[in-house]
Amino acid sequence: MDLIYVKDIDKSLLYQGFTIRTSLLKYFMERFKKLAIGENRKISIILNNKIYPDIQVVNQNFNREKYPNHPEMYQVRYTPQHAFSQALRMLFSEITNYVDSKLIQNNILKMQGIKMPNIKIPEEMRCSIAFYTTDNPNVWEAIPIYATEFNQLKNEIAQYSIAEPDFENLLLNDDTAHIVQEAHINKIRKQIKTYVITLKNYMLIDVRYAVNL
Repeated sequence: MDLIYVKDIDKSLLYQGFTIRTSLLKYFMERFKKLAIGENRKISIILNNKIYPDIQVVNQNFNREKYPNHPEMYQVRYTPQHAFSQALRMLFSEITNYVDSKLIQNNILKMQGIKMPNIKIPEEMRCSIAFYTTDNPNVWEAIPIYATEFNQLKNEIAQYSIAEPDFENLLLNDDTAHIVQEAHINKIRKQIKTYVITLKNYMLIDVRYAVNL
């Protein structure tokens, strides 16, 4: 079971899907396999022991002539009415309520001619979801990482300074990492001590994902 991708819970994820970050696209394609431009593939996602079919992964067909140097854009898509989307909103109800309230506020301000920035989830509410491969190449497993778990793990390694993109890249490419099950964590990546030694060599800031020794 290999880690495919880790995504913060935000408005996009709760209602329509997400775009694979450019910096992690090569890693993603190595595990999911390359799609032709405009091609889409249907996958199923397992969440809390229930399988949700008919989710699309697409290699977006944008104007390649206008943007010749733009990297390929892979997106995971579903509608707000999709059962997986509804399950996410129930699972992360606190964030959903926050997003919905902000959308109402933003619409009111928009009518007044005030443009609002994208909705940002407060740090204390931030949660993530990790997607893993299964024995079936078209079936992923989604593992939620809740705010309490996320913050607990982050505090455990606050002594190690590393920026979010760099930690994520290392996490995705570390062959020594493996999955563990513990009482206070649903299921997350555990890194061995040699990995932590590697992290200590990076003099960066903003810890994001956690190492659990």
